[in-house]
Amino acid sequence: MRIRNLLFQSIIFIVTCLNVIYSQELNLITEFETPGQPGGIFINNSHAYIADRSSLQILDISDPINPLFIGEYLTANETWDVKVQDSIAYLANHSGGLQIVDISNPSSPVLLGTYDDLSFTYSVYVRDSLAYVPNYNDGLTILNVSDPTNPVFIGRYQSSGAMDVVVLGDYAYVADRQGGFKIVDISDPVNPVLAGHHITRDFAWGISYSVEYPNYMFVSSGEITLDRGRFQIFDVSDPANPLLIGFYDTPDPNWGNYIIDNYAFLACERDGLLLINISDLANPIFVDEYDTPGNSFDVSFFDNYCYVADNISLLVFGTGINYVELISPQDSILINDAFPTYFWRRSELYHSNYKVYWDDNITFSSPDSSGDLTDTSFTDPDSLNRSAHYYWRVLAFNDSGDSISSYIWRFYINGYPTMPAILDPDNGDNVDLSTYLSWLVSEDPDSFDIASYTIQIDEDSLFGSPEVDQSGLSSGLSLDDAFAIMLGDLDDIGNLLVDTRYFWRIKADDNYGLSSPWPDSLHWFNYLPQNHPPAPPTSGFSPTADEEIISLTPTITWDDAIDPDPDDNGDNLIYYFHLIEDTSTGGYEYYDITDPGINQVTIAEEIPDNSHFLYLVKTVDDEGLESQWSTLQWFWTNHHNFPPEPFPIHTPTPDLRWVDYYTYFNWGGTVDYDPLASFDYTIQVSPDSLFDYYVYEIDELADTSLRAVTDTIALAGQNLYWRVLAIDDDSLVQTGGLPEPEIRLLTIVPPGDANGDGLVIGSDVTYLVAYFRGINAPPDPFLAGDANADCMVIGSDVTRLVNYFRGIGGPLQRGDCEGASLRLGKVLTD
Repeated sequence: MRIRNLLFQSIIFIVTCLNVIYSQELNLITEFETPGQPGGIFINNSHAYIADRSSLQILDISDPINPLFIGEYLTANETWDVKVQDSIAYLANHSGGLQIVDISNPSSPVLLGTYDDLSFTYSVYVRDSLAYVPNYNDGLTILNVSDPTNPVFIGRYQSSGAMDVVVLGDYAYVADRQGGFKIVDISDPVNPVLAGHHITRDFAWGISYSVEYPNYMFVSSGEITLDRGRFQIFDVSDPANPLLIGFYDTPDPNWGNYIIDNYAFLACERDGLLLINISDLANPIFVDEYDTPGNSFDVSFFDNYCYVADNISLLVFGTGINYVELISPQDSILINDAFPTYFWRRSELYHSNYKVYWDDNITFSSPDSSGDLTDTSFTDPDSLNRSAHYYWRVLAFNDSGDSISSYIWRFYINGYPTMPAILDPDNGDNVDLSTYLSWLVSEDPDSFDIASYTIQIDEDSLFGSPEVDQSGLSSGLSLDDAFAIMLGDLDDIGNLLVDTRYFWRIKADDNYGLSSPWPDSLHWFNYLPQNHPPAPPTSGFSPTADEEIISLTPTITWDDAIDPDPDDNGDNLIYYFHLIEDTSTGGYEYYDITDPGINQVTIAEEIPDNSHFLYLVKTVDDEGLESQWSTLQWFWTNHHNFPPEPFPIHTPTPDLRWVDYYTYFNWGGTVDYDPLASFDYTIQVSPDSLFDYYVYEIDELADTSLRAVTDTIALAGQNLYWRVLAIDDDSLVQTGGLPEPEIRLLTIVPPGDANGDGLVIGSDVTYLVAYFRGINAPPDPFLAGDANADCMVIGSDVTRLVNYFRGIGGPLQRGDCEGASLRLGKVLTD
């Protein structure tokens, strides 16, 4: 050991941070000798976890003057570091890699899992479900520890001397021995990459971070052969360019440091424990030193006391730094209550009032707060988010308004697992001991949670006194996204009575005491471990529901029937089949019996065409028990699918020239002899006798006549072909006409076209004048000469045409003559 003359035995600093005045002096309070060589220390919830080379030592430090041994876990290799998350300790076990230990019972730690595909492991950092392991020659290794029994390799950043790491956000900050200080981008943990680095003067051994300095990292370094060390402060606000802004040289290698408020506690090997003031980050100042009995390798701080892993023993120092002591929620704990109550101890000097702050960000960038309090507890009135981390601290004030702060502690609020969705059995199913109860697995928002299930079975739908009430179900038949357990594997299944309806439900439980809701709807089954007749087929019938088939030797199919008896073989079910022709006088009948396991019948002989058939099926099990007949099914046969029968067309007559306002179409009716067939009529008018396109079409006509406005059919004077089609619901077509389908020609003549040339021009006036003088024949058709729509051909039509050509009197119009053309034509001809 070396005793260095101290410039000051006790130095009083005025510290501006938080308006607090402290007296700082390192005073050894107690020394607790461990069986090994303490090299690393982690404090959590009033417990100190010591990496003691050959073991993990667990102490109760709720009374720092009298630390109490609680338990230990012996390791086969050298344990250099320990970190604790929830109830699990992660040990950096040198050549033994990473060891994961269950410390939920600290008096009896139990090994959960290991990962030893590493070189020399000196430290570990755990965040959420990932462990970041500096392992010297292999660099920084990232493991998935969501299943602590089976750590899984994720990725690695290769370097030559990784010794210690801190992880914040998307970056890992690494003390990399001869590689200095490195910043690694871990946003993709499968492929971590170097973001920035700084070559330190000496080998970089340790690194720390303080929430009070969110943009800074504190690196411990030293050269063993040169008996020197350096404590360095880096600005990491730009990860690509870390800047050294201050340092303090130590007489021995500086292995580790801990930052509290404006102070850095340095573990400086043979030089012991140093206390440095860092209120000016660019110019750290010596405060005090204690030459420890051994070699100091690690340092921590808890409830105003400094704890040093000193190679021989655990040393506890008083520091004179007066902090508010937090009680609950404890640091790094998981809680179920989304309305947490915060507890702390009353400060001796600062106790006029308190204020609690909490935030989901470690920097407290947008915190919620309690307001001024006189008590030492506070319950959050608003629900916090589940499956989220929160940070909290307390400020204490004195009568002068000066304040001191507690540490910053972190807690995690557990999330509820989702409600499992029941799959099988369906309501009303008959079950036995071999039946599987199955449900979709619950999803827990917390990746570290492992869900189990509680199942209840009760005659009462209110589940007042379940016959089966079993929790902790975690083994069964696991499918892709479902879970199933055989009814006979449940506890207390002997309480069930045969031929009884039972309700059942399932909920998910996480391993921290939260449960999903029970299902909203009721689920039930019939417990029937005795012989019952099978059920008839209930579904899958084909053909059915008045389906129309063309085969006269059809195959009738149905879905498998259900036999509720566990001793019966469902593959041995046979079926009785009965087919009946539906006629008023009786008719065709057909019977058949299937082979075992066959759920179809092919009719062996042709059945009548265009007939309605009914059929039924019943089930017979391998013990001869019969079901009732199935519900009645039916279908039609339509082997020869015929179009509608031929039918006559009446008017307009062939090659008719037409000028009236209305054109009348008439045809005879028809029939379709196919069962269930329906049809309607369509009139088509086209200038093309092949009907490649239409100028007029009306379909879905139920009647055998149509009155159409003549001008809507086509342009006047155009020769048109027309036909009538009967079209059934199978799209089969019959064109009207007897004895053969007929296409007729119809010419629409414009009013006033007296000479029948398809045009209304001056020659029509000349033609009419000559007609009235007895020179020309009457217009064809006669009313083509009717220019004024009065259903007569007289001198006024000449006047109307002349005015029309002069632009007087508007357009020419057809007369609505109701057959007057025949009557007047006859009179005038006579």
